[in-house]
Amino acid sequence: MAQAELGHARLMYKWAYELQGLNGSKVEIKSQTGKAFQSVVTTSNWVALIAGVYAVNVAVNIVMNAVIKGNHPDLNAPFSKMLREQEEHLLYSKSWCKQLLNDKGAVPKKFTEELEKVTLEALQWLENVENDHLLIAEKIILENSNLVTVYKETIDKLSLGDVQHV
Repeated sequence: MAQAELGHARLMYKWAYELQGLNGSKVEIKSQTGKAFQSVVTTSNWVALIAGVYAVNVAVNIVMNAVIKGNHPDLNAPFSKMLREQEEHLLYSKSWCKQLLNDKGAVPKKFTEELEKVTLEALQWLENVENDHLLIAEKIILENSNLVTVYKETIDKLSLGDVQHV
């Protein structure tokens, strides 16, 4: 799981550097950049890890899809590979989320608490993205993209039984 997430992150960093006009293929990220959600950075157990992986992947997926809808001609995003991987990450983490929510004892409550923690950070990030005047002015994302609403709806579906066990 960690290797898949690291590979995915490398693609994202490469693309982000290229958007800045830098050579993304020479980027070597060796430590935390300080931009990760604090609740994810401080994860200390499996339940929190799954909640964090799912919440982050949902948020990233929403932003990636908003960028695609923006249809900016100069982005040259390696989206086909990233989107395929993103779908795999979402399915995997969502399946684990459902298992934890359907578990016995304290696990479902603990999972819900951890998901709420990371969701607060994800919502704040998405609100910043959807209100970023430069992203909108450059037509990287469309005005009124409603990223926060889409995120809330996606997270709400999780607890309503949207997924079948694999």
